[in-house]
Amino acid sequence: ALTPATRNMLLDTDQIIFSLGSSTDSATSSEEDACLAALKTLSKSKSGRVSLPTTHPASKLLPEEENRCIVLQAINDNKCWLMSSTQLIQAFTDQ
Repeated sequence: ALTPATRNMLLDTDQIIFSLGSSTDSATSSEEDACLAALKTLSKSKSGRVSLPTTHPASKLLPEEENRCIVLQAINDNKCWLMSSTQLIQAFTDQ
């Protein structure tokens, strides 16, 4: 199945390395703090993949309309993918 992602970002410990999205809006936030928060959250995950609430500091990297569903995927200890969607993806909701 295809994921209706509206933005994909490659995050390093202190910056966004790459961003591809459907809008040109950019969020105003401290990139370093948000990137570190994302990697810290992932470091606690056994699977290397977590879904974030909109209150998580990493959500500030996204325009508000794109943070309905946010998923992080670890690459290594210093890099991860952040994917967001304007739609709620059923696989990442509590059942």
